[in-house]
Amino acid sequence: MQLRNRLSKILNRQRIAAQMKQNQLGFVLLPLLSSAICVLVEKFAILLKTNTFSLIAADNNLHNPHPLTLLQLTGLFRADLLWGIVLVPVLFCALTFWIAPRWRILIAVIVSCFIQVIIIVETLSMLTTGAFNSRSEIRFALWWALRTHDTALYYHPLATGILSAADLGFAVLLGMIALVASRKNFHLLNQFVLAAFAIGAIITAIAYVPRVPAMPWSESLLQLTASPVLFSTDVLSSASSHSLPDLMRTNREDKYLPAPGPSANAEKEVNRTTPSALPSSESLPGLPELLRTYREDAHVPAPAPTAYTGKAVNYNVVIIVLESMTAQAFDPAHDSLSDMPSARRLRDQSFLMGKHYTTYASTYNGTFAIYTSIYTHLYNELVPRLAVLPGLIRTLRNHGYATGFYGFIWNIPGHREYDLPLDLGFEKISRPSTLDDEDGEAVFTGPIDYVNKYDNDALLSMLSDIHKWTSQKRQFAVGFSPQIGHDPYRSLDGDASKTSLQRGHALAVYQDAWLGELLDELQRDKVLDHTLIVITGDHGMRSENPPGAPSGVVRILHGQLNDVVMRVPMLVYAPGVLDHSVLTETPTSHIDITPTVLDLLGFSSSLELEQGSPVYAPELDKRRVFLSMNFMGSSGFYENGEYYSRSAIGRGAIYKNSTLQFKSSNMLPFDSEEAENARKIIDRHDHTQVMILQHVYTGK
Repeated sequence: MQLRNRLSKILNRQRIAAQMKQNQLGFVLLPLLSSAICVLVEKFAILLKTNTFSLIAADNNLHNPHPLTLLQLTGLFRADLLWGIVLVPVLFCALTFWIAPRWRILIAVIVSCFIQVIIIVETLSMLTTGAFNSRSEIRFALWWALRTHDTALYYHPLATGILSAADLGFAVLLGMIALVASRKNFHLLNQFVLAAFAIGAIITAIAYVPRVPAMPWSESLLQLTASPVLFSTDVLSSASSHSLPDLMRTNREDKYLPAPGPSANAEKEVNRTTPSALPSSESLPGLPELLRTYREDAHVPAPAPTAYTGKAVNYNVVIIVLESMTAQAFDPAHDSLSDMPSARRLRDQSFLMGKHYTTYASTYNGTFAIYTSIYTHLYNELVPRLAVLPGLIRTLRNHGYATGFYGFIWNIPGHREYDLPLDLGFEKISRPSTLDDEDGEAVFTGPIDYVNKYDNDALLSMLSDIHKWTSQKRQFAVGFSPQIGHDPYRSLDGDASKTSLQRGHALAVYQDAWLGELLDELQRDKVLDHTLIVITGDHGMRSENPPGAPSGVVRILHGQLNDVVMRVPMLVYAPGVLDHSVLTETPTSHIDITPTVLDLLGFSSSLELEQGSPVYAPELDKRRVFLSMNFMGSSGFYENGEYYSRSAIGRGAIYKNSTLQFKSSNMLPFDSEEAENARKIIDRHDHTQVMILQHVYTGK
């Protein structure tokens, strides 16, 4: 009887009506309704701008005609509806139920604005770089936007700023309305908001009815954007807590051999404290296992002698790394070279790679791989600097070679590109002594004559040192990295009508004259016939001046792997070893440069750490080549005549083609076995490489 009376009292209509009049929950939730609506609008804009609706419709797992049905379209937003209409409001109510309604409304406005800031920033990051970015990446992007206003305005014009302000303004406006309405107790508005959430909950339930295959596009935008911002940490420190924990145990009392210190010219600003030696694979527990895992994944055997091993004993070495030089602008393997006499002069006694790829489309990471034969990674930029890196230069220097690096370096202690030549073991580093942050920016985007002067100074310094070393009968190994070709390619003659690739080729022709000066110096010093010369690019063309855009405005090429970004020129001049050109059309990578040079010279040290192979190794055709781990939202690999690309724009969509160009028709069904296997291959390499890099950099 008591229970029935109590239920009757609770369910009394008059009591319910009185509680509804006193209830202000709708006012409290009104600001959160703004964030839920804006998230839906932002996600719709991303899917529309990136043509993702068409990609989803093209997924043959849906088994329905293009375009998507309304019910399937709703299904793509079901997680967004669940979070915005159900989970966030319920969680908010549970956490703030004890607070007065006025303060709850103010907190709801703050929460809504916080959500909007995350969504806006990460949406702009996705549309700019092809991926949702971490805090550190966002900080760098903001710095870049402040330094390059034209580019920032091109990517994010006034309309974008207005829309962003509108999102935040919408939340604030609804918050003000809620405060006024709660004070005057507008019951109709309160009930309207509650009804809106109730209808939204019903729509959310309906959205889970249609068959939408497992795919990232149906995930919540709030989850996708918040996770890299709120939970981003140094992946190297977190990786050790994942799988293979036993491989990350370290012996902090490892013993090392003394390493040569940098010259006074190499370093003036850095108080450098280095390990006294280079770690070996034996002194790093877990590294041999990690390398075996890599070789199994990459389908390559352990390093072994080849038919050319030791054919260039005691040769000198020159590594020329052309900035941003795509093979579509300069390809010594296939071009006529009619306007590049110096490169043509070398070609007849060279190994030519017709499909050579950078490991990662940035200068630091690409250069790292060239000189170490170790794949780099997006997170390679987060590992501690001032390491002692294995590889080509360290090996040659330990065998008595004079070594020097010539080219642009940021004059900022602690900057990754400032430290890299020191870490690689170059004895002399020739750089402008006053080249600071501001000057460095002009090197990339300033007048062509500005960077031309710095490159010429570096070239003359290198030629002078080569002459000095040859007169002393010393073998030498030098790296020359001119910056005049930095993309977006600047015009040498001021002709704005030329395409980006035409401007890039003109810059390659211009640098061919510098190559001629080098060959003349080697000829005068009587060492040309005993010098290996490597010509490549750090990466291809990542950005361009869009037609009709103001000078200085660039558009970044991102979202998928593509030929113009990844494929670079590659030539290895080997006089006395070859009397004709040897063309290789099997894909090669920057990790193959150090093994090729060391094999020709007959050195076997550091081979256990090499991830590449000599470019003439017979096993290359069976190898899996990894391409660009997460740069500009894309990762992938080459295997058995097929290229695979994982796109962050599609949040894990896998593309497959026989060339490094992809379109929507090349997309594999998201939940197909082949697509899932490709994702596993990329993720496994990703994880293994992060731990290998931690070992190499820190010995831990």
